Parts: sequence; structure tokens; C-alpha cells
Amino acid sequence: MSVTFTYFAAPDDEAAAATIDWPGGPARAPTEERSPRHVSAETDSAVASNGFPSVEGGFDPVMQAGTLTAILAERDYDEISGEPGWGRLIAARDGGEGLVLALPPAVGDLLADRSAARLEQAAVAWAETEEFWGQADPGSLGGMLGELRELARTARSTGSQLYCWICV
Repeated sequence: MSVTFTYFAAPDDEAAAATIDWPGGPARAPTEERSPRHVSAETDSAVASNGFPSVEGGFDPVMQAGTLTAILAERDYDEISGEPGWGRLIAARDGGEGLVLALPPAVGDLLADRSAARLEQAAVAWAETEEFWGQADPGSLGGMLGELRELARTARSTGSQLYCWICV
């Protein structure tokens, strides 16, 4: 069984929730041929024809993102994961086979504010965590973190928030 994690920037929870039914995820806005079940005209018109700015990520937005956040913030994982809004569910379909979760604003801030060098250092430490079972490549993680940093900066500049679209 494979799981797809797509991180994206959306203007609000309603717009993010609408992506739950988008075939292909938040990077592909609905068209008449790919009509989702629940997209309002307002949400549809607010999205560019290419969908929301997105990054494919190979990590879950709760446990592994929490570990990353702990590394970047130099704080304890339990402290971070216990904060209000951590892993906040925005939308769910098909018994949890489709989910949209909100990322706390602090995650986006940490990503947007870190230098490329700091993200590369974090990738090395993150790759060594038990959540990756010793199978992660720090170089790949570093590249993905660079893409996420750009996504976080885009979200900040447009007043958007970060979310994760999950498909099992």
C-alpha cells in the first residue's frame, strides 16, 4: 500500500478542504472533466487553473513533521506535538483513505526562515531519526526541504496557510 503526501498552500481551511475530492490532489484544480463532489464556485474561481502551489513529500504531517519541527526549533518533540492545532483535521473521505490536515503556522515559519545550509543540516539529523527506519537519504530530504521552504515562503507572501493532502 502506498501513501501520497502532498503539501500545499491554500488561502483558508475551506479552500483546502475542497481538495479532498480533487483527482490528483491539490496541484491539479478541478475541471469539468475531473469534477469533484464538493467544490463551491467561490473556491473554484479562487484557484488558478493549475491548482494550489504544491510539493510532493515523502513524510507524514504529524509524526515525521513533528520530528522535523523539533529539530528546526531545537525543542522537544512532545512539547511540539502537544501544541494546539497540531495534526488538525480539515477533511476526510472514504474512512480516512483521503485526508487534508492543516500544518501549524510555526512549521511554515520555521521552514521559511531557515537558510539552505540550516535545512541541509536538519535533513542529516532528520534522516537519522527512528521514523525513517534508517532508510532516508539526507540529500533527498534536503532537496525536499528546500522545496518546502519555497512553498512556505509563497504561503507567507500570499497570506496562505500550509496543508497536507494525504491519499492512501
